[in-house]
Amino acid sequence: MTWIIVIALCIAVGYFIAVLQYKKQIRTWNQNLSFILSNNSNMRLEQLVPSKDVSKLLDLLNELMQRHRKLKVEYEVKDEAFKQLITNLSHDIRTPLTSLDGYFQLLTKAKEPEVREHYITIIEGRIRQLSEMLDQLFLYMKLQNDCYELSIEKCNLSQILCECILDFYEQFTNRGIEPVIHLPEEEMIMLGNPSALIRILQNMIKNALEHGNEHFQITLEKEEEIVVTCKNGYANGEEVDFSLIFERFYKADKARTRSSTGLGLAIAKELTEKLGGSIEAINEGTEFLIKVHFPVG
Repeated sequence: MTWIIVIALCIAVGYFIAVLQYKKQIRTWNQNLSFILSNNSNMRLEQLVPSKDVSKLLDLLNELMQRHRKLKVEYEVKDEAFKQLITNLSHDIRTPLTSLDGYFQLLTKAKEPEVREHYITIIEGRIRQLSEMLDQLFLYMKLQNDCYELSIEKCNLSQILCECILDFYEQFTNRGIEPVIHLPEEEMIMLGNPSALIRILQNMIKNALEHGNEHFQITLEKEEEIVVTCKNGYANGEEVDFSLIFERFYKADKARTRSSTGLGLAIAKELTEKLGGSIEAINEGTEFLIKVHFPVG
């Protein structure tokens, strides 16, 4: 009879000690969680009780906190990016609007028909410029929607490229640039979206005109992939950060004196990837290349 009592007492003492350990574990976790919440700490909860159930619960709690920290960081990054977006847009849109206001005032004061016509031409150009900026912005915002899809069809990339180059004939002429164009003898047919291809090529050419010098070369070739290469020299005084060149609102002109959104190559990247391709920027000393790769087929 005595040994039964001893065993019962041992069991009771064991349970009592276990309860104390569990209470200590819970109390420690409460203190740790309060500290984590108050100090935004990255502390992990530690296990005091040797139990599989406690170990499993601990792993789940630490995983939950890790996910919460990750979401918090992602939110802060997006919030900062949004603030930067608003700042950049305010500057980039205010510039042509301020210019418009000034030319409208000059127009109202002008009497001679030739002078008025001159100001009207400038105003039309500024309005067109602003319209293009807003168009780029709206397209970029649409591309951020994962549900946005492009319809795919057979496209004659050779023809599209020629038409895009001709669209910039006046700009090339005004800059005194004679573009060097290399096209294959046979037409380059690919599966893609005509509007997207036009926008990609236009943004590549426009980027070269805005940030390059008098040298411009564009090549279309077919190897294992279809590759469009746009090559131009650096404009005086510009330093290009190739790690940021496809980021939204990036401008080599850090003072943002040019009236553009800095979205051109970011849009080209988004559209290229939606077509199953890739885009890269390459530094070749005095020249830089933008290369777009499309799958064959």
